[in-house]
Amino acid sequence: MSGHLQHKRCKRENGEKCKIVKECTARCSEQATLVRILEAVSRRRNYPLERAHYLLLLQLRNEPLSIGELAERLMLDNSTVTRQVKAMEKQRLLIKIPNPADRRSTLVRRTELGASLAEDMNRLRIERLSHNLQDWPTADLQSLSQLTGRLNRALADHVRAGDEDD
Repeated sequence: MSGHLQHKRCKRENGEKCKIVKECTARCSEQATLVRILEAVSRRRNYPLERAHYLLLLQLRNEPLSIGELAERLMLDNSTVTRQVKAMEKQRLLIKIPNPADRRSTLVRRTELGASLAEDMNRLRIERLSHNLQDWPTADLQSLSQLTGRLNRALADHVRAGDEDD
């Protein structure tokens, strides 16, 4: 149901549901603003990696993974991950290795270059965020972290469940 229709319905209904719809509408607007700001920051920064490559390399931080495992963790199609892996192989950011459990399949592993660039980018992002939040009280930072994690888990569950409603 669109936000406009929800507002019309909300005006007819009183009570808690109306408050929830209004609050969710406000949060969606804030999320959209956050996404736009983060995209603008990313365009203006000289990060060592594309965002998609960075996120994929982070998944490989602790262990090599199959294309299917990467796709599942990143909530992408196998074909999308396969294309990313191919491009990243050409840049020597990762390599494919035989899967010890099944020699017919391969795993994807970060190279030293890929690991180094991912860690550099991670450090830059943490430094920038720390600088931007340096005046926030510790309790607010803890709340932000907790609530962001909760929102991410709820949205990921929604995607994994294949829900069509937005």
